[in-house]
Amino acid sequence: MARSMGLDTLRQLVVKRALTDMPPDDVREALARQADEVERLLTAPVSRPRLEGESQEAVVSYSGTDRHACWETMNEDFLARKWADGFPLIAPTRELVEGMLKGTRRKRDELVVLFEPVKGLATVEKVAVNAAMAGCKPEHLPILLAAIEAVHQPKAYTVNQFTSTSAVHPFILVNGPIVKELGICYGRGALGPGYQSRVNTAIGRAMRLCMINLGHLNIGEGDMDTIGSPTKFGMVAGENEDDSPWEPYHVEHGFAKEDNAVSVFGCDGLIPIMDMKNQEPEAILMMFAHSINAIGAGSTYYWLRGSDWDHVLLMAPEQARNIARRGYTKYAVKQYLFNNALLPWGVIKNAIPEEWVEPGWKWLYGKPDDYMVRIAREPEQFDVVVLGGPVGKSQAMPLFGKSVTVGVRP
Repeated sequence: MARSMGLDTLRQLVVKRALTDMPPDDVREALARQADEVERLLTAPVSRPRLEGESQEAVVSYSGTDRHACWETMNEDFLARKWADGFPLIAPTRELVEGMLKGTRRKRDELVVLFEPVKGLATVEKVAVNAAMAGCKPEHLPILLAAIEAVHQPKAYTVNQFTSTSAVHPFILVNGPIVKELGICYGRGALGPGYQSRVNTAIGRAMRLCMINLGHLNIGEGDMDTIGSPTKFGMVAGENEDDSPWEPYHVEHGFAKEDNAVSVFGCDGLIPIMDMKNQEPEAILMMFAHSINAIGAGSTYYWLRGSDWDHVLLMAPEQARNIARRGYTKYAVKQYLFNNALLPWGVIKNAIPEEWVEPGWKWLYGKPDDYMVRIAREPEQFDVVVLGGPVGKSQAMPLFGKSVTVGVRP
């Protein structure tokens, strides 16, 4: 990660185990065994290492017996250079990238963001190259550009999200007429594989390729994820505005219903909520409240440390309608979750180091273990998104950071 940020000659001491998992005495012993290596690193001549995958070539070409052989060679080489996500790539030929750029009015050399964590120069053209490799169409490019801008807003907690040891990945939610215009799936299986979500898959994959190639986020080099998750291949969906009884998500955040907007959430995992029994809103909401309060998820785990990260409820349309028919607004749902998504203090105390707890919350240490504690500071930290098909199975999505919503520029 240091090398990718330009610190080519930074001396690095490699240890076999993560020191964060070791007792203090074991840490001291492990470092003492490497004292000679520390001395060698501090006294060795300085030389600039060549970055893996680094290329000075403006265009990379491949030869073979036919186009298929060239394509296979390209894919193997891109994997070796760490330019790929593990799936076969579409060859980003000059012609394909030129066609991709026709999907936006923005100039090819316009700087979209300095891509975190290495401050990579993410121009429109470089984003288009990754979109082409992922299988996007030109009309998908504005969605990807908006998502990249959104995820780089400060409140998204971008660097920590991208480099976390947790399996965090941006979930991209699309609202507005563009959802149907592009065929973005918002119903059954929107976050899954298949023909119905082919557009979702391509845009989500393009985001991951941009993270790899513009942010240098490869596993163990920038992306320090411990176990990983299939969600990190890409997550995109439209909100099911047709079947939602409430205003769309982007309208909550200042946009008109007819505006096209993209919201990005730092997804810290998905928690299934299966309720095959209840029809009454309070009973359904109780299931939600007792599923969304996972202590090991970032938005719960860090809140006493001072974070105001969000919790997201991906609510199935059937359950949303049942709740709304009894007079519940979306804000009333948030208020219910705020008041009822509780955890015993003993559970929280067991999970969170005391030195992390803000001074204003130290009074909790005088409470019994069965004292119930909220998992958020205010109702607004619970987001509600209507998504999916006609079955009462929802999902909770804890976040790293807060959601960000931006408009889609042509």
